[in-house]
Amino acid sequence: MSSRLVTCPGCKTQLKINAAGKVKVTCPKCSKVLMVPAAATAKPTTPGGAKPQSASNPPAAQRPPAQNPAAQKPAAQRPPSQRPAPQPTAPADDPFSNLPGLPAGGFPAAGAGGVPAYRSAPPKPAAKKSKKQKKPAKPKNKKGTGGSSATTKVLGILGGVALVGLLLCGGGVALVATGVLGPKHSGWQTITFEGCTLNMPGKGNDRTKTQNQGFGVVIKERAFKRAESGSEYSIAVSQLPNMPDGSKPTLDLLVENMKISMSNRKPVTRSGVKGYAGTITSGASAAKGSEVEIFIKDGKLVLTAYSPYSKIKDLVGGTRAARPNERELDKPEQFFESLKIQ
Repeated sequence: MSSRLVTCPGCKTQLKINAAGKVKVTCPKCSKVLMVPAAATAKPTTPGGAKPQSASNPPAAQRPPAQNPAAQKPAAQRPPSQRPAPQPTAPADDPFSNLPGLPAGGFPAAGAGGVPAYRSAPPKPAAKKSKKQKKPAKPKNKKGTGGSSATTKVLGILGGVALVGLLLCGGGVALVATGVLGPKHSGWQTITFEGCTLNMPGKGNDRTKTQNQGFGVVIKERAFKRAESGSEYSIAVSQLPNMPDGSKPTLDLLVENMKISMSNRKPVTRSGVKGYAGTITSGASAAKGSEVEIFIKDGKLVLTAYSPYSKIKDLVGGTRAARPNERELDKPEQFFESLKIQ
């Protein structure tokens, strides 16, 4: 009778069964009842066929664990030749595969020049338009200047300095003490100055001055003082420079840009030359109340002025009261009418 080994599935104890048929045994260790099937019987071999397996030598797959000790060891402890072949594993799910615009693996593709897109600088925000954009400053235009600062400067000098800076002789007035009119009138003398001739007081102080104002503007002045009254008479002459556009300033343009104000302005003609006459009312520190006439001939500016002592007393340092018959003594009309411009 052949014997066989059966392993208890509960405690893994090997039991030796001597019966070849189907038997029912109890495990002496865990008391588990085992139903052992009958042993397989060997079939007779046929000529040229495989040899039948005997019950005492079953196939390796049917052998109990005790007959295949290498199978009882873990795979890591087995010899390399007895280790099972590694089974292919299913690829791990890519958590980034469903992200839009990114390749598998979740890493952005390299951008232009080999630089990864995630390393490139973020786009710059669009420049905001300023709500208040300063407009370029427009040149200041004075009336009649044509927008040229040089023109404005020249006209301001000719129409302002010549009138504002009237040449005053200054000093006290030595009035004649023998009566209101004095023993006699000092009379007139004819002078020639910068191409002009006119009458000036026959007696009294006189003074000449040249002012270089820049921009090619040179103003020459001469003044006389009436001995009896202290009033002053003056003439200013300037050769007009060219404007930036090459033209010469006209009388109307000059008068419109004068830095002083004149009252009673009216046209006047002296020896065939047309001009303007008036009385200075503001803008001239030494000329308020002065009567002036202004002309232009052949590019030459000519200005004549009569300054009554009663108007300039404080400016010239006068200590005496003005004559009550001042205008009768001064005769300014004869002064203005005598002008001749050559």
